[in-house]
Order: sequence, then structure tokens, then C-alpha cells
Amino acid sequence: LTMEDGVSSKFSPEASDYLLPPSHKVIVLMDHGPRLAVDANCPVSTAAKNASGEKKKSTMGRNLWTMAVEATLEAHRVVSDLFPDGSRLIRFVLADAVSRKLSSNWGKTLLRQPELLAQLSSTGTPTTAAGAAGDADATFLPLGVQLAVETLSETTDRYTKMRSMDPKEQVALVKYLSHSFAWKIHPTNTTQERMWQEKGVKLGKTTVTKTVMNPNGEEDEDKKDVKRACYLMNKGSILVMTRLKSDEEVAALEKEVTEAIKTRNDLIAKMKERQCTARVDHVSLFILNLLPAGVEAAIANKPLTKINETLSCGVRSCNVKGDQLITGVHGILMPLYDLVSTTVAGIPMKEESNSSTSVNYDVELLHQRLAHSELARNGLLKETMP
Repeated sequence: LTMEDGVSSKFSPEASDYLLPPSHKVIVLMDHGPRLAVDANCPVSTAAKNASGEKKKSTMGRNLWTMAVEATLEAHRVVSDLFPDGSRLIRFVLADAVSRKLSSNWGKTLLRQPELLAQLSSTGTPTTAAGAAGDADATFLPLGVQLAVETLSETTDRYTKMRSMDPKEQVALVKYLSHSFAWKIHPTNTTQERMWQEKGVKLGKTTVTKTVMNPNGEEDEDKKDVKRACYLMNKGSILVMTRLKSDEEVAALEKEVTEAIKTRNDLIAKMKERQCTARVDHVSLFILNLLPAGVEAAIANKPLTKINETLSCGVRSCNVKGDQLITGVHGILMPLYDLVSTTVAGIPMKEESNSSTSVNYDVELLHQRLAHSELARNGLLKETMP
């Protein structure tokens, strides 16, 4: 890319992702309305002893909201295990008649799972159809979307610190995090300089040296001081747990998020004090479509796809019975956090009921993609390996 001052630059907006990826801030938007109040068709069997000591079996029904809570706890477990350093933060938004956040700020670390479970338990069951004017298809997602986008515009401690870094320090950090990623500070023209200064981006100076031919045919060095800026983008992700019934509803949700981003950015542009907020540059929207056991999906799955300049969207449907729910959650988390799966096969384990024999199990591990990259870079991972 050649800028107006003739300086060649390899700057890419994606370089910002190495400092603060879209997974740095994730909103889990949980539909707390009638659509998740329906029976999940996967009851739990329980057994308890009565007063006389006899075992009595019973079953307990579960609704889709219960399964959404289980999915949320699994997502929280994976993220807290893989990113214990606080580099990936999660906040939870409930979409119902009053739509609320479960925490007041991003903080520096994830909530502990007992705290999260206590907060989700205190919310109660979703609004039933009778409580929503008899409409079993009523949805409060638009209210939740507005609150989710507003929350994404709130800055984290890490964003604030990195935005105030010297541009050269930002570049050094990008190169450290991305190894061989080719990236330079972006040279700015007057318009860009004014725009970045309005956004509070610190400008740095650097000297560019070019070799030119003088009138005598000799090589001379032409040195030129240029201002350069590193624009740290404010990206985030929204994971929606709901039940959708058509592709048209998916498109409507995408439109709702796009409009919410524009509205929020317009409001931020008019603010005089923006120390704790930043315009939302891009949102990655992930939809986990929860279905009762035995119900076929009416919407199409799709990988994370660019919808417009400020929104990308991915959709995955899953039945909530047994390991299908966990598979669905992992299928969303892998692209969201750039994870890959490695299966360790043939692990011998002794069964509690029969300790004299052992059975081989296959165990799936989720981990950062960087682990595969490091193995390949050191020649320890090849395509021909089993």
C-alpha cells in the first residue's frame, strides 16, 4: 500500500487483532423470553431414598432456558481454562422485558463459575407465553442487542493501556505477538491525522530514508520525517443463545445489530468525554440456535461470514440432548476464540465398577491454534502424522 507521501507501507487493520482480537470482549446474550420457556424434551432421571430407605425414581423436565444455562457454563469453563490471564473477557446480558447486564464493568478477570451460576439462578425461569400477552413467539432480543452493543463500546483496562502506548511500542508488541507478521506503522495524511486525533489516537514520528539519484548520477539519501499512527480498533463478539425459526429471523437479527452499532457510534461521536467508551469498529455475531430434542432445524448453518463493514455473522443449530449440546457449544467457541481440537486416542482408564480391567478412551482437547503453528514451525507436526 503506497500512501500519499509516497512511502510504502505494509500496514493492515488486521494487525490490531494481534493486540486486541474480537474475542477480547465477548457478550453472551441470552434470550430470557417465551421462546426458551418451552420443554427441551430431555428430562433428567433422579433417584432418592424415602423415609423407609427405599429408592424412588422420578424424572424432572427441563426447558430450553435450562439448557442455555448449561451451554453458558460450558463456554465459561472452556474460556477460563484456556485464558486464565484475563486476556479474554466475557459479560452476560439477559434479553427480556427489562434487559439487564449481570456485571457492571469488564473487570480484569472472568467471573468465577459459582458466582456466574448464582447470578443465573437468581434470574428465574423465562417469561412464559401467558406473561407475554399470550404470544409464545414473542422476543425481547432487540432490547438485548441494544444493550449488548452499548456494552461492547465500553473500554477494557487492556484497551485503555494499549491505546495510550507509543505507536512504536504498539508495533513492537504486534511483532512479538505475531512472530513474523509483516507490519509497519501507518503513515498519515492530514485528513487521517485529524480523524485519528479526534479518536484520541496518539501519533508518533519516524524518519523515512529513501535513496535518490542526484543530478551528477550519484546516489544520495533523502530523509523525510513523517507522522504515523497506529489505530487500535475496538472489536468485539456477541454470542446469542436463542431459538430462531427461519432464515428471515436471522437476517432480521443481523439488521438489528447493524443498526444498533450505527446508532451507538453516532451517539459516541457526539460525546465530549469519551475516556471509558470507544466507537464499535466491528462485531462478530455468533448465533447458537437451541432446539428441543428431536426437532429439526429450520434455519441453515453458516460459518462466520461478512455481512457488511461492521458486522460478520455465523450460525449453528444444535439439539440440546446429551453431548449434542456440548458439540454445538464447542462448534461456536472454536471460530470465536480461534481454537482447534486435538484428540488423544487410546488412553487406558480403569472403570470404577470393575477395577481389574481397563478400557481405552479417546479424549478431545480444545486449545489455541497457536499450539499447532508452533509445532509446525519447529518441524514437530507434519501432514503425514496420524
